[in-house]
Amino acid sequence: MKTDLQPLRERYIDAAGQLTQTFGFGRIIGQIYMHIYFSADPQSLDDLAERLHISKGSASMAVRQLEAWGALRQVWVKGDRRDYYQTTEEFGRIIRKALQDLIGRHM
Repeated sequence: MKTDLQPLRERYIDAAGQLTQTFGFGRIIGQIYMHIYFSADPQSLDDLAERLHISKGSASMAVRQLEAWGALRQVWVKGDRRDYYQTTEEFGRIIRKALQDLIGRHM
């Protein structure tokens, strides 16, 4: 990605984090989804921790939640044993699963 777009990319990542935090899911979930969405290559937990300045444990927990919603899928990268992730674009399904999770928490 061109460096002149980096500030805009960072604003979108921050905005996604604020949105998910507003709904009570935590800032990291939105930041991770948006970072992977804008990434040309699949991202590992190490990549996420480094780029977003978070712990690998926090990245792992958020990735598991996003996988449960169908927002991320695990992909294989030849020659590497680490888990890598890409976003899915089934936004209706993602929102439905997230809302079910939110309602379930409040019941």
